[in-house]
Amino acid sequence: MHSMPTERSAFMSLVNDLCRVLNYPERSSEVRDDETLVMEMTLEGIAFTVSHSLNEQTEKVLIQADFGQLPAERTTDVLYRIMHLNRELSETGVAKIGFDDVVNAVIYIHTAPLETLDGASLLTIMTEITWRAEYWQTTYFLNTDSPKIPENFNEKFISLA
Repeated sequence: MHSMPTERSAFMSLVNDLCRVLNYPERSSEVRDDETLVMEMTLEGIAFTVSHSLNEQTEKVLIQADFGQLPAERTTDVLYRIMHLNRELSETGVAKIGFDDVVNAVIYIHTAPLETLDGASLLTIMTEITWRAEYWQTTYFLNTDSPKIPENFNEKFISLA
């Protein structure tokens, strides 16, 4: 039997620890070695994706949050604010904010060291990101609708895509 790389085991342990913290069922740890592992969930109405790749920054996880749609009425203002905020965030080296033109959404991106994360600390980071998202939605967006959640998404479970 082929063993799972250490980083993969650590990511699956992180996912299952988060499941325990949230009282969700644990997820299967049967994964292929060559794929990017992705966990999707919502927290306080914010869609999150947490991923781990064996090809790029294997010692880190990437936490992405969908802050919402870019309002047509304030596009220039919001894009200007994204650029300004990225200048401030560049000093931390762990977060960025961007625009996904495919889905017309503002995306917050945070990297965290896989080795030091557990379910509780990941949940803390995600909770802090939801506060930032709420601020963005009320301050920079005219449309305060929550990001769209996939139709087949069951909020009781964390999905591995």
